[in-house]
Amino acid sequence: MLNIRFDPETLHRSKLGSITGTFSLNMDRIRFPSASWSDFVVVIVGWWIEALRSNDRTIQLSFMDGPYYLRVSRQAGPEALVECIESRGQDLVKGSFRIDILELRQKVEDVGIRILDACRERHWESKDLGTLAQLLDHPTRGSL
Repeated sequence: MLNIRFDPETLHRSKLGSITGTFSLNMDRIRFPSASWSDFVVVIVGWWIEALRSNDRTIQLSFMDGPYYLRVSRQAGPEALVECIESRGQDLVKGSFRIDILELRQKVEDVGIRILDACRERHWESKDLGTLAQLLDHPTRGSL
């Protein structure tokens, strides 16, 4: 079963307003990009939601830091093949798994809501948070 790891306790906001935190995929023995990967969680989750809502047969879910991304290829029916790619001049598949595309999208959206709630608790506001809130139709007025 896929688990998208996000730890709200690791959220950090830079002086310029960028928000980072731990964010990785855990599936069986796959920890991608790594168990303690830190990245720009608000931006990444927004990108992923937009991509997963498209009707494209193949989509790329990128991380901002490092040469990592997920290649999601829709298969027959609702199934998708997800390949965890490290791209250093040449794509290296670090692991792969199959999942229902709607389940994957729901898991990413759930993490997005957790991110928004954690940022609201900290009284953080930003354009990126507003964009993510709009994508998720999550109430933010006066609270982000």
